[in-house]
Amino acid sequence: MRRYSDVTGHALMMPGHGLEFWQSKLRYENQEELMAVAREYKRRDIPIDVIVCDYFHWPLQDDWDWDTTAWPNPESMAKEPETMKIKLIVSVWPTVDKRSRSFSEMVERGYLVHVDCGIHTTRD
Repeated sequence: MRRYSDVTGHALMMPGHGLEFWQSKLRYENQEELMAVAREYKRRDIPIDVIVCDYFHWPLQDDWDWDTTAWPNPESMAKEPETMKIKLIVSVWPTVDKRSRSFSEMVERGYLVHVDCGIHTTRD
């Protein structure tokens, strides 16, 4: 394995935060809820390295943007955890809503998964 790795390349060491405590839950409903959890960890002096903003922070799947009603200031949400020495990870899902901005283009360019048989995963 050592010789093989010498030829093909050695894996990089995972960054420290990748091996430490990550706070995640099924879904934070909005920016304030996520930040309140991060602040509470710090208030209680509980070690936390990463907090994950998981899914449905977007208007439609594939818009890959923020729903500004629930997430009014993503820039500040990204900066505040840094001041607490917490990394913010934002989950991006590879799903596409037919109503999203890029759906038509993705269909035209053949970027979406196709099925040869069985049931399509989207509905008309």
